[in-house]
Parts: sequence; structure tokens; C-alpha cells
Amino acid sequence: MPSGGQPSVSASGSSVTLSWATARFPDNRSVAGYVIKRYDANGSAVTVGASCSGTVGTTTCTESNVPPGTRTCTDTPGQDNWAGGESPGAASTVS
Repeated sequence: MPSGGQPSVSASGSSVTLSWATARFPDNRSVAGYVIKRYDANGSAVTVGASCSGTVGTTTCTESNVPPGTRTCTDTPGQDNWAGGESPGAASTVS
């Protein structure tokens, strides 16, 4: 299972949009979904909401009503009962 690619993050007011490269298997098949994690300035995982929660079937998602602060986001590809490695964290964003 491939590892996630470092996401890019942009903040606009209380909305945060993430995008990342498609993870592919060695035979070039795309991975089915991704789990997004958000970490606060202290490195603690916090709840992800909106279209970024659960398993995301695309390579972009937007969270709304994100509380003010500094955060880092990652993506972890998954398929069936398998998960790849968590991506490196995106550059910290502040909203």
C-alpha cells in the first residue's frame, strides 16, 4: 500500500481546503480513499469535520467552521482493510 502524499492547504476565513496527489499501487491503480487527520499547534490530533471526515473518495476536501489557530493536516490512503503510511504534514496554516 502506498503512503500518502503531502497535502497542500489553503485557509479562507474559517474554511480550510486540502488537496493531495493520488496514491497509486505499483500496477498504477488509484487508491480508493483517504483518511484526513488534523493536528493542532501542540501536535495533538483534533476532530476533522465536513467533507474531510471519514473516508474521502477524492483528492480534495474542505472543512468549514474550523476554529482559529494553527494546524497541520495529513492524508493516509486506504483500500479495503489496508492502510498506507500517513503523509508528511502539510505546511502549517493559520486561520
